[in-house]
Amino acid sequence: MMTPLSYWKNQAIAIGNSPIPTEMEYSSTLLSSRYRSALQEMYITWKEKQRPQVELFNSMHLTACNVEKDRLENNFVYSAPVFPSDFDKNDEELAEIEKNYKNCLQQKLESIKMYDDELEKNAQNTIDTIYGVLKKQMKYIPIDAKDFSFARDMIDIRAQRVRNSVRQTIINEFINSKSSLADVRKKRKNFKEESLQILRNYYAKNLTHPYPSDEDKSMLAEQCDMTTQQVSNWFGNRRIRDRKEKLTNGDGRSDGEPIYSMMESKYH
Repeated sequence: MMTPLSYWKNQAIAIGNSPIPTEMEYSSTLLSSRYRSALQEMYITWKEKQRPQVELFNSMHLTACNVEKDRLENNFVYSAPVFPSDFDKNDEELAEIEKNYKNCLQQKLESIKMYDDELEKNAQNTIDTIYGVLKKQMKYIPIDAKDFSFARDMIDIRAQRVRNSVRQTIINEFINSKSSLADVRKKRKNFKEESLQILRNYYAKNLTHPYPSDEDKSMLAEQCDMTTQQVSNWFGNRRIRDRKEKLTNGDGRSDGEPIYSMMESKYH
């Protein structure tokens, strides 16, 4: 089951609301304690033993997050698909599908940017807060640049995991939205040859006025096992292609004049 975007939105917000340790109430006794140097040396020794493991952990997880990020970006197509070679803007059915596809694509891109911006803001707020705490604690315990770097890496790892999850969820939604386009293209390519021949014959017999009436469209749709809209689209595309062929050949006929020789070679 796909995780809803609302879940990942809450995760992004949670990063900005992560509990941050407040400044410890160190007393003057601690600062003046004769054991302070020994405690600091023990703390430094402990840190040096732990750092290789922390560095390895951060490196492995940051690399894994970046690899996943690249994979998701490669899987997400940021351009319109290749439409059928016979696609024309006057094909209302495919034109509507293309319009919906592009609108959906734009919405998904805007969603990704919105969540990225929110996540980046919350992650940076958390980092700034942690840096502030570390700076205040520097006068009590030994903290160096690596400690700041480790803290940032941990936040970056968590933020990138949420970012990747958001992208995966949006990509899944986007892939599902493309199914209608694929279905329409498949149906168009799978018209039976017998059905297409019926349409070609009707067109050839009505060259002087290849505009079937509503009654004829219904009749042809029933004979060809198609919808009346598909029949209408087929005739619209056929007229447009023939008109383009006529202009390409430069035969000088008017738009309303039939192309008898051209049609006869195709349909007889």
